[in-house]
Amino acid sequence: MFEFQDLCGRPVAAADYIALCNEFHTIAVSNVPVFNAANRATAYRFVTLVDVMYEHRWELGSAAAASRHAMTATLLGAGRLQPHVLVTSLPCTRCRA
Repeated sequence: MFEFQDLCGRPVAAADYIALCNEFHTIAVSNVPVFNAANRATAYRFVTLVDVMYEHRWELGSAAAASRHAMTATLLGAGRLQPHVLVTSLPCTRCRA
């Protein structure tokens, strides 16, 4: 289990998430906050993490402070995030034995 701030609270790139995913086929993220204008940068990093996980078909689980809709309502309303990239669980087709 990873803390949200450890994964998204500092400047990282997709390559960093790919390297992490090469070590773990499943990642659980705790304490995912409600996203708003004040934490927009961390929201984008979370979206990048989700995108990397989805592209590589790795699993992502999260424990959030609110529902998916409530977490993103402020940013979605402002047109800053696309709702189709925000998910709570992705299928794993590359799980290692």
